[in-house]
Amino acid sequence: KARNVESANKLTVKTPSSHLNNGLNMLNTIKTPVASKAPEVWVKKWVDYSTKYGLGYMLSNNACGVFFNDSTKIILEPKGVYFDYIERKVSDKQEIIHTHTLADYPEEFQKKVTLLQHFKNYL
Repeated sequence: KARNVESANKLTVKTPSSHLNNGLNMLNTIKTPVASKAPEVWVKKWVDYSTKYGLGYMLSNNACGVFFNDSTKIILEPKGVYFDYIERKVSDKQEIIHTHTLADYPEEFQKKVTLLQHFKNYL
């Protein structure tokens, strides 16, 4: 038994405070620019109209978008000239992005562009 005690005395025993200090030292040496920066763009306002159309949002950079109930998305860039319409085919994981101007876009996007403009005016 005395032998076991001697062996135990040779072990380095870490107390909870030494674990904490080691953890703090590790954190201080880690440099993560992402964690130290505030997000560049965030959601400023949103409206949930998912009972009928979808979720509309306004970003901090003044871009405005809608996530429609059919899982398509539309986002108007901050200057309000161009928009991206994003869809995904059922059998494909790849998103298809269509970029147009508010002044010139295919007729098939008429309803969703109109809804985008309504959401933007509301927000």
